[in-house]
Amino acid sequence: MATKEPTVTERVTAGAALLDNELEGWEASVKLDRLDMSVGAKAWNDTSDVPCGCILMQLYGSYVEGKTELGIGGPEAEELGFEAMEWPVQEEYNELHDAWNELIGKRRA
Repeated sequence: MATKEPTVTERVTAGAALLDNELEGWEASVKLDRLDMSVGAKAWNDTSDVPCGCILMQLYGSYVEGKTELGIGGPEAEELGFEAMEWPVQEEYNELHDAWNELIGKRRA
């Protein structure tokens, strides 16, 4: 019997739950207008027009540092909506962006 893959929304919800346990109020620190789930390694510069980066980059300074702080590896990052797991990846990064944006927007409302 095949198991059902979690949806992007389910993955993002799980990632948000992990962040809730580790970093209270994290959603207030995310710059939604600069969110780019496919950017995890560029230097963070608030005055540039370069995308600010993914959730983990914005909260921890880099994607890798975020994974280290949360104690997760690549497969877990995918399962928690921090990384794309399906091809084409850019399409999934767009879906992840939309799901994170929606979740954080609802929390801020």
